[in-house]
Amino acid sequence: MRASILSPLALLLLTPLTHAYTGDLTYYDPGMGSCGYQSGPGDHIVALSREIMQNGANPNANPRCGSKIGIWNPQTHKKYEATVVDTCVGCKKMDIDVSPALFKLIAPNGDGRVHGINWGGDRVGDLLILGLGPHMLPISPETRKYINSLGIRIDVQDTRNAASQFNLLATERGVQEVAAALVPIGWREPKA
Repeated sequence: MRASILSPLALLLLTPLTHAYTGDLTYYDPGMGSCGYQSGPGDHIVALSREIMQNGANPNANPRCGSKIGIWNPQTHKKYEATVVDTCVGCKKMDIDVSPALFKLIAPNGDGRVHGINWGGDRVGDLLILGLGPHMLPISPETRKYINSLGIRIDVQDTRNAASQFNLLATERGVQEVAAALVPIGWREPKA
């Protein structure tokens, strides 16, 4: 019964964690971007849509400029990192434009446009550790599939072990690459 409550809980926790978007991936010939950076076709760079960039009077001062995002291809199950350097004027809100070299890495069989690419945040997280109380419980297959589609691996444990593993991995990797959702050990599901 707890797994049914934890499914929406995990999804709610992941929404702010990943800042994940899904859109089309295209490529362009980079040069001087709206951020003021000079880039070439071999650089791992990305241009975001006007709606996401929201450039002010001076686009070089945009806080998104120079930030890193993670790009995940659910078909190849590979993740890449790119630096935001430009604004894609022709992109829909969730679409991204990358350098030719990065496009070839992410979508080696792509014909210039690839649908359903996940990207987001400062980077798409690497690992989510779920602590589900005093005992290890399964999560729903739908929740696992959705979280995996974002490029995030899941490790389900009891809360004590999950907290210990999170502390160790967060120290080694940093909190940008690992996250935890922990159900308190004494938590009880409300009675209907």
